[in-house]
Amino acid sequence: MNFFDDFNTIFRESLNSMDNKWTDIDGKDSRIGLDNLGNTCYLNAVVQCLSNTDLLRQYFFSDKCEEDLTTSDGMIAYAFSRLIRQLWTTEDPKRTARSVRPTQLKSLCDRWSALSWGQNDAHEFLALLVDAIHADLNRVRVKRAITRTTDENDNRLDANTLAIQSWNEFQRNNDSIITDLFYGQYVSSIHCTVCPKVSLKFDPFVYLSLPIPIKHTDIHLTDCLRLYTAPEYLSHSNSWYCPKCKTNREARKQIHFWRLPHVVIIQLKRFCFDVNSCPEKITGFVDFPLYLNLDSGMTDSLGRKSSMLEMRHQLVMPLHLPPVMWRKTSLRLQFKGLGWRRFDDNRVDDIREDYVITRNAYILFYKRKEYKSNL
Repeated sequence: MNFFDDFNTIFRESLNSMDNKWTDIDGKDSRIGLDNLGNTCYLNAVVQCLSNTDLLRQYFFSDKCEEDLTTSDGMIAYAFSRLIRQLWTTEDPKRTARSVRPTQLKSLCDRWSALSWGQNDAHEFLALLVDAIHADLNRVRVKRAITRTTDENDNRLDANTLAIQSWNEFQRNNDSIITDLFYGQYVSSIHCTVCPKVSLKFDPFVYLSLPIPIKHTDIHLTDCLRLYTAPEYLSHSNSWYCPKCKTNREARKQIHFWRLPHVVIIQLKRFCFDVNSCPEKITGFVDFPLYLNLDSGMTDSLGRKSSMLEMRHQLVMPLHLPPVMWRKTSLRLQFKGLGWRRFDDNRVDDIREDYVITRNAYILFYKRKEYKSNL
């Protein structure tokens, strides 16, 4: 039996045992931390963040998780599921445990990717873990060839039809709890400055990596969003070939959000490289609201009525440290009706709301309001 087959067997038996023996406390608050196994604080922060995403946790406690697991893989999803159950269930009714060790998930990630622990960045690990869980739980067993949908393929289609077709094409090969909760859609439009031609292209997104404006003071998250969606002008060597004019033209390119996911993950791009390709950090304070309205970045789509977001999770890091020490990451979570809580490895503390907005903010999780679950 090879390594992955062995893990498959162990995790299946382990989850079945936990289903029978442990008391589910889902729906209540969790104060269980995660032990640091050596430079694993960003793993701990990411796991706690995903674990406290209500609909994702409910999914891993449901029968649908077992149904969706791929037949040959599933190791990361099993390890993650087991860890969530350790955080939210217990054999001890008095719940005396204060932390658990993420040993199995770390071991699998070590084997799964040589990049896993060479990273200094919580966002890179978040992307790796989310992609691995999606692959393990993808309901699409046989991938199909797809055709990218743009208005240049069929000028008779309106924007709504193009958006739906593009989303359906994406879901032909990608259909999991990850796409259900974390994937949205944006539209990139290119406007010819000579004729009325407008080219539309729709793409899925799972993270919004927002640039930080070059300002000395008073940077707000809306400034980052405004910069992200600001028009880009294409000219000279970067001009656009207009299919209507049949020649290269100056054009205006712009991105808008079309469909927002249940959970919007925002990464503030605090890493950059100088002229010598040496890493630098952007330590400026970015103010952000606990309630965020994305109307200004939305198009006139079906998603506009659901563009109000509520802050749920925040990953923070000490920006005063040099790049080689960016691994140190902690997490702040909001629990419905229970205020905010800080997770720093195996330490869990209640904090006041006025401590939430910090200059160390790096990754923000916003939950879309009025989302209806099919779980």
